[in-house]
Amino acid sequence: MAPRRPFEGRYFGGNMHTSRIVWTIGKAASRALLRGKLADPRGTFSLSMRVWPNEADLKFVNHASYFVYFEAARWDAGLQCGFGNVLRSRQCSPIAGGQLIQYLRPMQRHDTFEVVTKILAVDERWWHFEHKVVRKGEVCTRAWVKVVMRNRTGVLAPQELLRLAGHTVELPNDVTRVDKLVKELATCGPSATQ
Repeated sequence: MAPRRPFEGRYFGGNMHTSRIVWTIGKAASRALLRGKLADPRGTFSLSMRVWPNEADLKFVNHASYFVYFEAARWDAGLQCGFGNVLRSRQCSPIAGGQLIQYLRPMQRHDTFEVVTKILAVDERWWHFEHKVVRKGEVCTRAWVKVVMRNRTGVLAPQELLRLAGHTVELPNDVTRVDKLVKELATCGPSATQ
């Protein structure tokens, strides 16, 4: 058996990225319990984080680490909205179906930052998220992620998940906002301050 390298994942039987997700889920679940009420899914969610040593290459954060940040932020937002129990009871897993990212400024080891998450729109099966990584008031990264909630029997529709979690609000289903963001990200359009 090969010796383990420093910072190689040993937690929860997986790698350090798994550790970050599990840590975030625990933190979000305890925060939701303490708050006692569900967050509005139409709102903006912010998750404070720090770059772990294993997430940077020689100096800067590895590009793949951003997708782990986004997944942790989506779990945080979902648990605050009360989706955790529904997903567990329906044995659903969130599966990313498309991602587009724009890197604007590099981050280094031990930088503190926030991942700002917003649900842009939903359709009959997909959730469309916008993520921003913000460090000291500057946007470092923007991304669009398309996610579906799926189990063995099929897809749990977004409006059905909202209803099962106890929400009476409707999320926007106007995908023109999604199209605009995807076009901006794909063409490296206006972004640094948005």
